[in-house]
Amino acid sequence: MNCADRQGGAGNRNAECSERRRAQRFTTSLEFVFSDGRSLFSGILLDISSGGFKMETHRFFREGTLLTITLPGEPVLKVQGVVRWSNKEGLGYNTGVQFSGLSDEQEASLREFVQGILWQVFKR
Repeated sequence: MNCADRQGGAGNRNAECSERRRAQRFTTSLEFVFSDGRSLFSGILLDISSGGFKMETHRFFREGTLLTITLPGEPVLKVQGVVRWSNKEGLGYNTGVQFSGLSDEQEASLREFVQGILWQVFKR
């Protein structure tokens, strides 16, 4: 399913979608934890870019939900993201999250995190 399908085909959202897709995405399968401010959840990172990521989780999250994401590593990276879409997939949900409110330091750390994933892909 492409971004327009996920976003309901709205013209303005199509422009937003293409804007979000400017950063190259890298496929991964990495466990991580995140919070919606009330509860702690686990998920599997399916792909990631400097702009956002797709995750697999057992719970549906509404568009616009603010999440605090904790990405594994040394040091652990904590960032904010906003749910942009969520679709039923098998027994769970695939959910797209756009990073938001990143400081310059968080942006640099996130780029390093994504480069680390890219390095792991090339080492295979």
